[in-house]
Amino acid sequence: MKKYILFLSFLLLNTSFLNGKAIENFNDTISIEYKNGVVLVPVTIDGVSYPFILDTGASRGFVYKSSSFTMHKSDKKYYTMDVNQKTGTLDITQPMEIKIGNYIIPNYQFSIMGGTGFDCFSEGIIGFDMLDNLNMKIDVRNNILILTNQKQLFEKEYGIDVKYKTKNSRPAISYNIASSKSDWAIFDTGANLFFQYDINKLKYNPELANQIVWSDTGRTTYSVHGLGDSSKVAFINPRVFAVGDISFNNAHIQAKEGESFLGAKILEYCAVIIDPFSKKIKFEPYTMSKTIEIKGTEKNEVMSFVDSKLTIVMINENSKLYKLGARKNDVILEIDGVIVSDICSLLAIKNALSDTSNHKLKMIDLNGNLKMFEIK
Repeated sequence: MKKYILFLSFLLLNTSFLNGKAIENFNDTISIEYKNGVVLVPVTIDGVSYPFILDTGASRGFVYKSSSFTMHKSDKKYYTMDVNQKTGTLDITQPMEIKIGNYIIPNYQFSIMGGTGFDCFSEGIIGFDMLDNLNMKIDVRNNILILTNQKQLFEKEYGIDVKYKTKNSRPAISYNIASSKSDWAIFDTGANLFFQYDINKLKYNPELANQIVWSDTGRTTYSVHGLGDSSKVAFINPRVFAVGDISFNNAHIQAKEGESFLGAKILEYCAVIIDPFSKKIKFEPYTMSKTIEIKGTEKNEVMSFVDSKLTIVMINENSKLYKLGARKNDVILEIDGVIVSDICSLLAIKNALSDTSNHKLKMIDLNGNLKMFEIK
């Protein structure tokens, strides 16, 4: 789900159910997969391994109603507010034992949510609460996750240390953008983008506001209680973006109402160590450099599933697709003859639009007119 503004949301619940215990000098290296812009971790339930999204922007764990394994609801329900400010209640599972590598978490109770679209390639979310007594290193270049309760294990590794504070049981770090003073953002590995800025802060940062490339309004954000309402999103290429002593060039970001957060795309450039004992995050650039060039270009289209139809909800009028004839509210039916049916189909389209191959798109507009495009 890389960069179609499909956000994996968090919930703020008032109870923590994590009760994991690790042996003395515990140290485990686990194979992971970086897929669709997020980290997939194997979680064993009842002897079977399932892919879960590692989401530091979630304060706790979630499973989908459609998850493959057997779950039983408890008699408890919890009031929640999601990232779209929508409220509701979620069921909670009965306690179950889960295993991440050799780390066993007994009596874990997941919140049960509807599919955010990510259920086409994952079974749920492991949240930040798994770090109860563990240091964690995420390295997507080598596809490994290291869990340990050895406090000094990573101390001598090269990297830039950034202190974090917890905000609603999630890590928040300091960053700098444009010429404004430093501010705080959630470190959110469940968000498949580089950075999202709170659009309400643009009025206090005119330099950044002048760096907006394009903007539009549309329904873009998936969360626990469904697709959010229409809102404005601005796409920005800031001249300055820094985390600690690391500067990021060509850091295409987006501004939207809500919290600011640093997403999982940073994992493509840095291994990350989260140390809950010292309350710090160490960023280890793969290039060993404090200046990082972000690859890719500005996003020009945003697509969401509206009423189960993949719809162009935002489009840059200077984009290739717009010039070919695509318009806002067009529904994409097929790509290269393959019917679009879920988020994974959307991701395939995103990848197709960004590569250099030729692709054929079939769309239909609001008036029922078919459109056929060949993207070269």
